[in-house]
Amino acid sequence: MSGSQEIAALKVVRHGVLEVSWADGFVGQVDLQGLIGRGGVYASLTNPKTFSRVAVAPDAQSIVWTDCDGDRIELGSASLRVRAEVRCGFDAAA
Repeated sequence: MSGSQEIAALKVVRHGVLEVSWADGFVGQVDLQGLIGRGGVYASLTNPKTFSRVAVAPDAQSIVWTDCDGDRIELGSASLRVRAEVRCGFDAAA
């Protein structure tokens, strides 16, 4: 993996799938449907309305969902980048 870990932009493509742009210009889709399907701490994200409330954290190093009780689900930039690179066929070893 190369480049900056800062997330520059984020948008919901459809329920469970995000398009993430990093500060180094890389843009990729991240499919979180499998993660959401695990339930547990991710159970609230099965609701499309809740999923759509995702935001970039103030430090731009993660994305976050915050529920009405103030509980947070946070996913780091590095793990999102790996998922996006795998999805688009990027070979980190090349």
